[in-house]
Amino acid sequence: MKKILILLCAMLLSMGAFGVASASVITFNPLNDTQTSGSPPFSLTIVGSGFTEGAGGSIGGGMDVSWDPTILSLNSATGIFPGDMGFGSNGIIDNVAGTLTGLSVTSFFGTASAAFNIASLSFNAIGVGLTNTGITISLIDVWTDQLGGAITQPNAIGGTVTVNGGGVIPIPGTALLFGSGLLGIVAIGRKKRS
Repeated sequence: MKKILILLCAMLLSMGAFGVASASVITFNPLNDTQTSGSPPFSLTIVGSGFTEGAGGSIGGGMDVSWDPTILSLNSATGIFPGDMGFGSNGIIDNVAGTLTGLSVTSFFGTASAAFNIASLSFNAIGVGLTNTGITISLIDVWTDQLGGAITQPNAIGGTVTVNGGGVIPIPGTALLFGSGLLGIVAIGRKKRS
């Protein structure tokens, strides 16, 4: 009985040391963006907030990202996690499915701030419409901090990107016809004067 009581106390103590926090959030900045189809590449930054503040703060974690591949094409994903970027992965880009899988960032000593940038995503707007940009954090994408060993399952908040039509505005045929007729009249007038 005494061994069971000691084992139970050890389990409760370890659960306290490795508690689960839930106030943290991972989302996009800007959360809702508007672009023009065919414009130069644009960036969305993945940001975190509400994590442990102070020395030994968040040491990182992972996620997957999704979008509509008929509207956006991902050029690159670059980890910009603050502090001593220990190791991580820029993930695997699949523009056919509209996914970035296995994006992760890790720091050996943690971040000092409760809010920080995680990664920068460079997109091209290739279609027109509204696409949801989603973040998925699975159970294997554990986010932790160094001091308390706290494990957190951040709330993932997706955003949207609206892509408007752009590009060259066609000149109506009548304007082109009118312009060429005007040039013809000017040319005839010059010819008669000389």
